[in-house]
Amino acid sequence: MEGPLLWGAWMVLSPYGTCLLGSESGRRSWWMAPLVPPSYYVENIIYSLDGKTLASENENDILILSVATGKPIGHRLIPQLTKEPFPSLFSMGFSPDGKTLAAGSSDGNIFLWDITTQKPSAPPFTDSSPVESVAFSPDGRTLASGNDDGTIILWNLVTRKPIGQPLLGYITGVPSGQTSLVFSPDGRTLGSGNGNGTILLWDLTAGVRLGQPLNVNGGGTSNMVFSPDGRFLASGTDHNTFVLWELDPEFWVTLACQRAGRNLTRSEWAQYFPGENYRATCPQWPVELDISTISKTGAVQSSHR
Repeated sequence: MEGPLLWGAWMVLSPYGTCLLGSESGRRSWWMAPLVPPSYYVENIIYSLDGKTLASENENDILILSVATGKPIGHRLIPQLTKEPFPSLFSMGFSPDGKTLAAGSSDGNIFLWDITTQKPSAPPFTDSSPVESVAFSPDGRTLASGNDDGTIILWNLVTRKPIGQPLLGYITGVPSGQTSLVFSPDGRTLGSGNGNGTILLWDLTAGVRLGQPLNVNGGGTSNMVFSPDGRFLASGTDHNTFVLWELDPEFWVTLACQRAGRNLTRSEWAQYFPGENYRATCPQWPVELDISTISKTGAVQSSHR
């Protein structure tokens, strides 16, 4: 399938790559045949990890469908009445086992439903800011929530308490909502994308940011996914652009050495790495000789002639 997506469209590929599903300006879905009624406004679509269940979200409720039959399962999931009479739903995420669905809302709540009973599986997690994105860790023990105020909270699903301090998902003084979150396959890294088109990577063991931000030219980050080996990160934007990021540091070291065709000079090393001993960063290329050492050696040799 080629060509640009329509404005406001959502598209998602099934976990095994056998089915493409999308919404046409929010009004219609397709999977060989429409899955949801044309009158049902689709704002987000996600698959369970086993590819058997589909969740379709409009502004105020969620429809669960069987991929095998194309028919709805049970009734629509509606958030419990909390601070707002009818809170808007901004994001969804299936647990790894497909048994629980989480949804973030405009009133700062994260609702959890048992897919089998279609009843709340636990009281909602509550925060002070609208929740724009949610993601389960691969082991199902942690839920990450990205908020409108630019913070990211890691929730322990057993104790129901935050893990550590919130992460700041922006690099300037102006907070930007966290529009997309994704865990790496090993659960050790979290990717966070915001409305300014900046993607940050987090070391969850140390609770610190990894490297420099990944900047996307073309709108805010709408969705992200890691490759199964964790080497690549794919990101989509709300301007219908797509970027594939190579995350292996060794790849970039090799590429930089190939393009440079040499090691840093001693003066460059002193400028960028002051206080560190000069060494080769590209082993395939020779290092610059120490002229002072050569001069001294030459002087000693001359004195013995």
